[in-house]
Amino acid sequence: MDYSPFYYTYSTISQTLAGAFGFLGAVVIYRTQAIESLIGELASVVEGATSEATQTTLKRLRLQGDWAEFVRTVRSEGTPGKVWSGWGTHVECLEELEPRVGQLTAIKKSLGRSLFNTAGTIAACLVCMPLTNGSTFLGRPGPAWLVLSVVVGYAIFTIAMYYPLVKDLVDLSGTARDTSNISR
Repeated sequence: MDYSPFYYTYSTISQTLAGAFGFLGAVVIYRTQAIESLIGELASVVEGATSEATQTTLKRLRLQGDWAEFVRTVRSEGTPGKVWSGWGTHVECLEELEPRVGQLTAIKKSLGRSLFNTAGTIAACLVCMPLTNGSTFLGRPGPAWLVLSVVVGYAIFTIAMYYPLVKDLVDLSGTARDTSNISR
């Protein structure tokens, strides 16, 4: 039995997923930096409209990057008065901040799922490639094709799992929000 097609398929799957995830990772870094910059500017306006005691807490949360808790803290206090800035009132800034925090959270969760599936598929390829030879059980024609089919199926599933990440990245309206961490 010729094992070349198996080796080439495992190698191609590994290289393709590594390249695709590498490109997607670069896009994620670029997009999350832009979102975090916008969140920081909006948060400074919202923070300025809170009491001094709350501002101390909010500054600590900003340094930690815990934006979901930042929004919860502001919502629980109920910001006093109306502060106007180049971004609008504090209420308008909070309304813009909240979906961006949700979008950032959704991107991070989608990235984690994509990374897990990509690593799993590449690991499966790297393990199965050397085991598919004439001296192992996986070298028999039936098991070799079965394992290859499962790995190809997992690779297709992994690529399908990139869709939520791409969707969250290109959502300019901020509606791809993860509201599980934010209470109103």
